[in-house]
Amino acid sequence: MITFSQFLAEGKKQQGKKSEMKLKKALAGIKRDCQPFLLANKSVLSRGQGLYRGIASIDWDTPALLVNVRTNRLPADMPEHMHKIVDDYFKQKFGHPYRSAAAFASGDETAAAEYGVVCAIFPVGEYTFSTSKNVIDLFSIFQNTTKLYDTGISFGNYSTADICDRVTDIMDSEDDGAEATEFIVNVLDALKYKETTKIPTTHFNEIMVNCEKYYAVSLDAFEEDSYDNNSKKIKKLMSLIYD
Repeated sequence: MITFSQFLAEGKKQQGKKSEMKLKKALAGIKRDCQPFLLANKSVLSRGQGLYRGIASIDWDTPALLVNVRTNRLPADMPEHMHKIVDDYFKQKFGHPYRSAAAFASGDETAAAEYGVVCAIFPVGEYTFSTSKNVIDLFSIFQNTTKLYDTGISFGNYSTADICDRVTDIMDSEDDGAEATEFIVNVLDALKYKETTKIPTTHFNEIMVNCEKYYAVSLDAFEEDSYDNNSKKIKKLMSLIYD
């Protein structure tokens, strides 16, 4: 099974076109191209909290990338008919299909580190996030009764086990009819997704980033001490950008 954490890795099947660049050029580009993101999140970034992805194809020689976000991402594990229901939900609610046309990120660098070099990412130009404080990994919530129960969300007369059983039926049966769609939409409504331009203060939630491109900068480029944590590295990075 491929979970949300694996979306943080820039695998060949899911990454967009990318351009390698030196750090100095990347920092200049971030200052020039990412002002909406930098202005909206200055206090959070300056405190050492970033927006992270794990990228395997980055190294000391090419510590930064400019990546085009794919607009036709296929689901790694979620059945396609269910993926369409969820994607249509986001398009109707927020005007953008976040499941198929967004970069997946996290405020938790440990999740990114499992799948590549930890990189801070910076959306280019206008952007939005969609996230829920109740969701670390949407697909795992659909799969796992315990994780759905842990959200503490009330579903009226339905138990969490009933909800998961119905979701499983919809996934297994390829049911994308009106009743199935309404049911999934009700679950998504209960999860309380929001759209924002602010990095969430809760670190572990799945963050879908709607932008055309983003810069990715390896935090290892700021490692003066091998024991520096990523919070210190983000602060070093941001001190150069906000200088």
